Amino acid sequence: MILFCITIMPSFGQVEDIGLMLTGGVDDAEQMLTEYLRPFANALGANINGGWYNTAKVHKLGGFDITFTASVAFVPDEHKTYDLSQLTLAALYDDNIANTIAGAKNTGPQLRYEQDIEGILVPILEYDHPSGTGVDFIPSPMINAAVGLPKGFEIMGRYMPTLKIGNTAKAGIWGVGFKHDVKQWIPVLTRIPVLHLSVMYGYTNIKVNTELTSITPDMIGATDLTTNNVSFDNQNFDVVTQGH
Repeated sequence: MILFCITIMPSFGQVEDIGLMLTGGVDDAEQMLTEYLRPFANALGANINGGWYNTAKVHKLGGFDITFTASVAFVPDEHKTYDLSQLTLAALYDDNIANTIAGAKNTGPQLRYEQDIEGILVPILEYDHPSGTGVDFIPSPMINAAVGLPKGFEIMGRYMPTLKIGNTAKAGIWGVGFKHDVKQWIPVLTRIPVLHLSVMYGYTNIKVNTELTSITPDMIGATDLTTNNVSFDNQNFDVVTQGH
């Protein structure tokens, strides 16, 4: 059996600006990145845990199928923004509502860091919170294959070659699993030809990589003589999502 499904991957070009969050320190960046990327991670998690099989029937020895599929998860409206005031940030801000990756394309609010210098608060860093992508769905196209093994077992695999998403991001998917016919061990059920009963386990790994807006030491007030001849190009951000 071979099925075909064509899908369109959304653009996540704006994600490169999340590197700006790192300029305010690791603690603030970790909190904001978690909330900013949460809808993306949740949607991917929903996608990769589904689509493993079309039937409980296990292939006979040597039997196989190859299926081209795509799962799509939609982000609810309440997950398109998050509240900065619910975090413990060192940053100051002019508005507490910020977009997540699935939110609108407008930037903001502005985040500001100040330092006390002889009793005077002096701004040392300002940047706009990254915008959303304007895309509230995450498709995950992939190739699924299964081959029958002895004693009612079936091994399965899934794979998506690394694809370019938008201008700067790339994503790849792979996974392995197995299915076992438990009906054969229940004598009463073996007499019902239309009934199929099996157990299944699957593991899927998704890796998304995107280029970042380059962060240099002078952006965070950390320049010294050792940085004069150092290149800060080709900065990247990786997100790995696993499901099983």
